[in-house]
Amino acid sequence: MTTEVGRQPWTVYGVLRTTESASPIPGSHVLATLIAFVAVYGIVFSGGIYYINRLIVTGPRGPLIEPPTSGTPAGPLSSTRRAGRDILSRSVP
Repeated sequence: MTTEVGRQPWTVYGVLRTTESASPIPGSHVLATLIAFVAVYGIVFSGGIYYINRLIVTGPRGPLIEPPTSGTPAGPLSSTRRAGRDILSRSVP
């Protein structure tokens, strides 16, 4: 009984029969909607794959990949050491 009731959660046991709770929508409409969803998602997915592949082929562009013209630190922490020395030298009278 649990299995059969669990298969039809929209049917209220003892109040609404299974035949009364069936949808009046024909199967052809359900199939057409399913095909439309698959087509739309297929187009969106294909467009996304095309766009990602185009980005991979062209690579990054713009000023983000150009090296800085001046003030390049010698190492990852060299600019923080220099800033710390500047702050300490200003605070000492």
